[in-house]
Amino acid sequence: MVINYDIEKEQAEIMEELNSIFTKKLPIVENIVYNTFGVLIENRNVIGLSLFNQGLSILPEIICKLTSLKTLNLASNNLTSLPDSIKNLTSLEELSLENNKLAIFPKSLSSIISLEKLNLRRANLKTLPESIAKLSSLTLLNLQNNLFENFPESITALQSLEHLNLKINPLKTLPDSISRLKSLKMLNLSRNLFETLPESIGDLDSIEKLDVELNQLKTICESIGNLSSLQWLNFTSNHLKTIPESIGKLTSLKELYLFYNELSALPNSIGNLSSLKTLGLDQNKLTSLPDSMGNLFSLENLYISKNQLRALPTSFWRLNSLKNVNLGKNQWQGPCKNIAEDDISRVLEICRQRAPIKIFISYAHGDEYIYQLNALKREMNSKEEISEVFVHGENDVLDSNLFVFIATKNSITDERCLHELKSALSHNISIIPIKGRDLEWAELNKIQSDDEFKLSDKLGLPYDGMNVDKFCNELYEHIKKFKREINLFEVKERILDKQWLNVKIISEKLIQSKEFREKSIQYIDQLKDLTEKLNSKQLTSIEYIIRTGSFFDQIQNGGKINDKCGRKRIS
Repeated sequence: MVINYDIEKEQAEIMEELNSIFTKKLPIVENIVYNTFGVLIENRNVIGLSLFNQGLSILPEIICKLTSLKTLNLASNNLTSLPDSIKNLTSLEELSLENNKLAIFPKSLSSIISLEKLNLRRANLKTLPESIAKLSSLTLLNLQNNLFENFPESITALQSLEHLNLKINPLKTLPDSISRLKSLKMLNLSRNLFETLPESIGDLDSIEKLDVELNQLKTICESIGNLSSLQWLNFTSNHLKTIPESIGKLTSLKELYLFYNELSALPNSIGNLSSLKTLGLDQNKLTSLPDSMGNLFSLENLYISKNQLRALPTSFWRLNSLKNVNLGKNQWQGPCKNIAEDDISRVLEICRQRAPIKIFISYAHGDEYIYQLNALKREMNSKEEISEVFVHGENDVLDSNLFVFIATKNSITDERCLHELKSALSHNISIIPIKGRDLEWAELNKIQSDDEFKLSDKLGLPYDGMNVDKFCNELYEHIKKFKREINLFEVKERILDKQWLNVKIISEKLIQSKEFREKSIQYIDQLKDLTEKLNSKQLTSIEYIIRTGSFFDQIQNGGKINDKCGRKRIS
């Protein structure tokens, strides 16, 4: 087979001699990858040569006359050395000697100062000469799967080095001089024998990816927090028991892998990782997670299986970016016990329902003693699902999630109380009225013109002045039930939930009436069908609200329910 290389005459003669060495002629290829056999030509010059797996024990010196070579792939041969003439390849930028039997680094390579990428993976090397420092253009050095017991300090002189791979070596320590590699972006130290990392590693200002998987680390140096450019960090399969607080300074970090360690807790600062998208914590000894994790708003993937977790932080309800979560094989209790691993929306909803809220208590001056406001505030502040209790001040009203109105003869005419109430209503803050002893429920409607949401006994409680502790407990249980039904944190959800609760209140009143029971018997199957569609997510909450409202209207008018009711109003 004749191959027309269309190259300069001198190079054509070299190629002819090379082809006589191998059992088949070198084909022209479009690019050179690891297992390529062929030649790459550009502008009538040989710029790439790949002799993968050709059984070479000696490199043909004729190759060293191809001075236009930029890429030379000699992977998977039996080379033990290189000829001195290799230094004639003055244009060489990429050289792969992977999977050969060098044992000793060819000193002649140090003269190829144009070299940018050097692959010495599986080359049986134990040391590197000082002369490697001459490779001032080197950006990538692959030393994976060699026999280095000591870190070759000569590497630290490579000021242009961006990628350093030392995976699978018997290395035990890194020198402090590692900090000299100011251009380093990727450092792979996985599958070595490191027990510690030097504090100087925190001086690698440019590093973006650090892999220390499968070592013997028991601690992480505090200086790790100085790696401001770090985006990917892997400490999987070590013996870590703690993580330093400084890790929270890694605000560029997108992926953090801590699988298979001995962690029993995480630092609160982990909630500062504002760019984090993936967090891997499978197979540790975690008994709880910090509330601060609710601040990981960019988090998409969370893996926390095979730990000793009993509950999730209620702050998790804010993790709206979550796409994948693995919760399996923990010790879940309470509402978390029966959560399906992949039901992210249910996980977030359970956390939201139990998240601590801020409440505002509105009352009129003169009522604080009669209604023992100090005791009420103190008791509410002590409850698990209440984070703070406010009294007075418009800003505090706006900062609250729930408005508790002590309704008395004084408060329903008090200018300040009415202003606070109006502020809560205008900002869609949910209201729980507490009916004072000198007032009837019907009187509350006189101060509330919003027909959609009355201050009724269905939403509030009467004040029990005989037993304050009992009343405080009843109020807290009422608040917990209320916040399970209404999203008190997000305005849009809060408005919809109010509509939902309004339908519920109206429904309860209607169902209790004799007239409704008589009229609804023939429509009971249609009512069940609407409920089943809601439960199976064939209907959204707002569609259900519209159709349920129509349902009651049709029953009251003796008409037939239209299952398509409301669809035209949903865009």
